[in-house]
Amino acid sequence: MVFDEALRALVQQQARLDNVRSRATTLTAAATLVASLLGGSSVDRDSFDWAAVLATAATAGVLACSLVIVAPIWHWRFHSRPTQLLRAVDQGFSLDEMRRNMASDFEHWADGNDRKLRRMHRTFTAGLAFLTAEMVGWALHLWSL
Repeated sequence: MVFDEALRALVQQQARLDNVRSRATTLTAAATLVASLLGGSSVDRDSFDWAAVLATAATAGVLACSLVIVAPIWHWRFHSRPTQLLRAVDQGFSLDEMRRNMASDFEHWADGNDRKLRRMHRTFTAGLAFLTAEMVGWALHLWSL
């Protein structure tokens, strides 16, 4: 039962990771859509003021946040290496001892993964703030025309 719970925690973390990466992709799509719809009319008129600069910088911020989330810079632990399991078998560990050790490893991995997921969620929240700033910037720019 302990092993199953530890494994379930890792499976849920992997789903949360996939979810935040998917949302980061949607965030990027939203930022580019806003930039193309609202920013396109500004570029046509050759009138770039402080609001347009804010919106452009915010677009870059959204893209940077999304890149941080989806870039392969994070080191995740979701599974054991078969060589470690074979070594434990060769050393004479019983199945119960292996499950106990793996459950402990899973808990340790889940704790490390949680810290990374919290950073990713904060980065995603920053991306949302940048998206809001982008929309406000383009709206102010268009309003001032």
